[in-house]
Amino acid sequence: MKKIWTLFLVVLLSAGWIAAADTIDETEAVKNAVVEGYIEGIFLKGDPELVKKGWHEKCDIVVYMNKQFHKIPVSAWIERLEKKSGPPHPEIKVTYEFEYVKVAGNAALAVVKIFQDGKQKYTDFLNLYKFDTGWKIATKTFYSHF
Repeated sequence: MKKIWTLFLVVLLSAGWIAAADTIDETEAVKNAVVEGYIEGIFLKGDPELVKKGWHEKCDIVVYMNKQFHKIPVSAWIERLEKKSGPPHPEIKVTYEFEYVKVAGNAALAVVKIFQDGKQKYTDFLNLYKFDTGWKIATKTFYSHF
């Protein structure tokens, strides 16, 4: 009987370790999607192809301003990037920091701090879904620190 419990415990711990490893891998995949599709795509490179890769085509950026909601489709951002070549403001040094990333199955939330010239400009709340093609940003809300 003791051998059965030992075997059960080993299997249970192994399953937990594998599940934890999967979560770590998915967390890194979410971070990579955010960095490539958002940080690099919008701020650092201004590359519409990276934005297309990292954002779901039906994604909206939700803005709450003057006590009203506004939805800006990601396609509007892409159109602006296609008209302009390169980063929007190459003279401004943009950095970022992940404050929080949570993955649950095929859904994730990433909270990212955006800094410009060392000062925090935004706190972004990015919701992602995992599709056959990988993680994609599905919605974005934010707080502006200026």
